[in-house]
Amino acid sequence: MTPYCSEVMKERIVRDGNLFTGGGVSASIDLGLFVIESLTDSHFVQQVQQKMDYPYYQAGQLFKVNLD
Repeated sequence: MTPYCSEVMKERIVRDGNLFTGGGVSASIDLGLFVIESLTDSHFVQQVQQKMDYPYYQAGQLFKVNLD
């Protein structure tokens, strides 16, 4: 990606304003839960995690990177 981008972030999930990106295929579920948490709250995303039986996402630790 480096030749095509002005800056490459070595993060699993990056949010820049309304743009959400994930660090690869294995980050897809985490990215989806991150978007849910961004639109709701950590309590709601924990309910979703429980229904998915996916304990790996850490709710309440939102990442935000400003590229300005």
